[in-house]
Amino acid sequence: IGPLHNRMRGSGGAFESVMRGIRAAQGAGLRTGVRFTMHGLNRHQLGSVFNIAEQAGVDRLCVYHLAYAGRGERMQLFDLNPAVGMVFSGSAKLDEKGATSEIRMPTPAFRGRAILAMIRRNMMPTPTVVVRKRLALDAGPMYEDLSFGEDWNYWIRIAARCETDFVPEVLVHFRDTPGSLSRLDFDSFRANTLGLFQGLYRDPATAALLLPYRKEAMSQAHSRIAEEALARDRFDVARREAWSAIRILPGNRAAWRFLSRALLGKRLLGALRRLRRD
Repeated sequence: IGPLHNRMRGSGGAFESVMRGIRAAQGAGLRTGVRFTMHGLNRHQLGSVFNIAEQAGVDRLCVYHLAYAGRGERMQLFDLNPAVGMVFSGSAKLDEKGATSEIRMPTPAFRGRAILAMIRRNMMPTPTVVVRKRLALDAGPMYEDLSFGEDWNYWIRIAARCETDFVPEVLVHFRDTPGSLSRLDFDSFRANTLGLFQGLYRDPATAALLLPYRKEAMSQAHSRIAEEALARDRFDVARREAWSAIRILPGNRAAWRFLSRALLGKRLLGALRRLRRD
């Protein structure tokens, strides 16, 4: 019981402190009692709790259900649906001054079998995510050879094994590492982006689960490279990458947008932007 109790309380000596408190209260002649809050992670320990209470000689043992609030709110989604293996929440991106610059709130597409939505957009900064241990072990570790997006790759690999759900509230605020992508030369960005999506198929077991989504994943990879090429005024590269994305998946709307911008070129695209501002 001790290790799980300590982990749930977030303190290495929480269980030992409880037992010392019981003995101290009994030594002072006070009536003692134990309150056990049962939930999906500790319900198998109920019998052990009765044994500990009896051995310690406490006067009263109360068993309660978990009130789903605070940290427990995400656990409710696990308890209510055994098929859910990963839960996350909304998040807020902060700028350099600490002000909110972007709110990321999940849509219904990220509930249930959310693989397609997750391939199309990374909505899950790492601190928002809670995963069942067995799924994390089954998916294996994050791929440390990726320069960025290793968490995105990891969440998709886990989502291939379960349903996902989310708390529709902003529970986490985060900042991007300044300049983490801008320091990468374009060739490194391209290679890492391809590796991010190709890495979904590195492990044979995961590859089999994600096989129906391979065209979507690889089209998304080339589409993102095209977007980055446009941001760096690499219009020739943007045309090639956008066209690669379209050849793989003709229904990739973002790739069509990037292709049209790339075909316009820097001068015409700049003129259109100025007209829009005016």
